[in-house]
Amino acid sequence: MNAGYRFMEKLTSTLKGYYQNSAYDVYNGDNNTDRDDNTYKIAAVVGYDLLQNLIVSLEIGYEDRDSNATGMSYQNTFGIISLDYNF
Repeated sequence: MNAGYRFMEKLTSTLKGYYQNSAYDVYNGDNNTDRDDNTYKIAAVVGYDLLQNLIVSLEIGYEDRDSNATGMSYQNTFGIISLDYNF
C-alpha cells in the first residue's frame, strides 16, 4: 500500500507499507520440512522537484522477516537517496 501527498507544488511525501506471508515446502535430503516466513516493510519518502520532470528523493524505512527456518530471519533499516526523471 502506498499513500502520498504533494505540498507547495514542489514537495512530495509518500508512506509505503508491505506485508507478505510465504509458506514453503523445503526438501532436506531425507525429509521435507515446512518453512513459514512473515515479512513486512514500512518506509517514508520525501521528494523535491528540482526541475519539471526531475525529482530528488530521500527514503528511510525498516524491513523485518520472521522465519521458522534457522538463519532466514532478518531485520533491515535502510536509507535511499534517488534521482528520478519522469517523462
